Amino acid sequence: TICVDKIAASGGYMMAAVANRIVAAPFSYIGSIGVMASMVNANKAISKLGLEAVELRSGTAKNTLSPFGPVTPAGVDVQQRQLDRVHHAFRSHISRLRPHL
Repeated sequence: TICVDKIAASGGYMMAAVANRIVAAPFSYIGSIGVMASMVNANKAISKLGLEAVELRSGTAKNTLSPFGPVTPAGVDVQQRQLDRVHHAFRSHISRLRPHL
């Protein structure tokens, strides 16, 4: 049994879903199946200040969107596909553990 006092949204709901029963306070918020990612891109500001950011990475899909470099269509595509995979896994997890919903 999982007890929720205020919020079990998104990741909290994903974790709570493994329980055989969820007990929630009267005004708690339960649910929200979704995945998101956001960042501030400081590339132009860094450039205007005359600074240069240096990032070291390995692998072609590692850090495809960086707050220090330009946003590219290829980087956005890689990130969107990763979010879509996680969202599919999230929905499958909930469907398997909470088939009555």
